[in-house]
Amino acid sequence: MSTSSKLAKSLVLDISQSGFEFWQDSEFRKLVSFDSLSQTEQDRIFNEVVVTGLGLLVLYLDGAVAEITLTKHQVYFDQLQKDSLKFFISYLEEIGIPKKFVKIWQKLIDMRLEEYREDYQLALGESSNWKEFKGDLKMRKTWAQIETVTIDGLSHIRRGKVKKDDPLWKMLRFWLLGLYKKISSQKLKP
Repeated sequence: MSTSSKLAKSLVLDISQSGFEFWQDSEFRKLVSFDSLSQTEQDRIFNEVVVTGLGLLVLYLDGAVAEITLTKHQVYFDQLQKDSLKFFISYLEEIGIPKKFVKIWQKLIDMRLEEYREDYQLALGESSNWKEFKGDLKMRKTWAQIETVTIDGLSHIRRGKVKKDDPLWKMLRFWLLGLYKKISSQKLKP
């Protein structure tokens, strides 16, 4: 197993476990009225939580690829991203998820990643003149990564019915900040 494959496995398992714990959190369940939801809706929300975590990893690695000028490192980060997504799909199969649902997961991931990448560019553009980020592109990019998946994840969990003062917004952002710290603390060097 290559270095990037090992790290991909570790990252994906951490994200999956963290997403599961977040989904099981009693406060989260209260905020989504979990007990009143059908099993299908509970499962859908779980899927959105995990895909949101994976989306954060992908945006983080997109940023790493874009910032590295050495081709060897770009190839490594690109491979790490591919290995992470590939491992997640194989992990679903490994734990016994039926193939038809694995295909649905793959479609969901592809759709969300396209959306996250577009929205990340919007967030980055919108924040370009904010005084909070003057001269600190790294902080602006980090903010845009976290805020993008927070907004998109919340929107999907809430099926587009998001309120400005939704307490789930803060909870989701806090979870993603912790996840970002985990991802960024990994030894992501080839």
